[in-house]
Amino acid sequence: INPYPSDSQIQAFKDMLPEEVNISLHGSYSITVTSIDPKKIQYSKANLTKSLKIGNILNASHLTFHCGSFGPKTKDHADKVKKVLIEWEKSRIERNFTTKLAPEVAGKKKGFADIFTLIDIAEQVGCLITWDISHDFARGGQVSTEKGILKRLEALDRLNLSSKNRLPVHLSGIVVSKGGEKFHTLLGKGDGIPWKFILTILREQNYLGKIN
Repeated sequence: INPYPSDSQIQAFKDMLPEEVNISLHGSYSITVTSIDPKKIQYSKANLTKSLKIGNILNASHLTFHCGSFGPKTKDHADKVKKVLIEWEKSRIERNFTTKLAPEVAGKKKGFADIFTLIDIAEQVGCLITWDISHDFARGGQVSTEKGILKRLEALDRLNLSSKNRLPVHLSGIVVSKGGEKFHTLLGKGDGIPWKFILTILREQNYLGKIN
């Protein structure tokens, strides 16, 4: 069974939308960057390519996807992910896909990866990241203080963000456990992510025009 829509179905959906709508995509959970099995990486790339093709038809700005997680005995996590993403980014460019890659900050502590690790990788790969602020909060990131947020914005500036190269951002309520994210919920619900405070800092730093 092919879970992906046909080109005609995608185009029909696009025709229903107002021109000014900004579209982004979330990749299949079958995509993983962290597997040590070459066949799974190949399968993941095939699924990513199908999603990017959809993105091209829809003129989607970016494709958010989860990197996955590593086992406790796996080393050189960042180098492994960077190598895979460099290959995927090269393939994206060769196929003239305009939808940008945007691996997402993981919500679970065992997931790959925290925001600073992803920024380091994205800077070298030439892609974006998706800053899921709720995930950042759930894994213990310091997004409840001005200092913590400003530290993140300073690091994100290395990705050359602008009104034409916007950072994908997710923000919701979230319930947290020892391992990090348990599940998402509505803003104002869950374990107290200070969303109004965060948005205020982003506005004060003139960052709202740089995010999606």
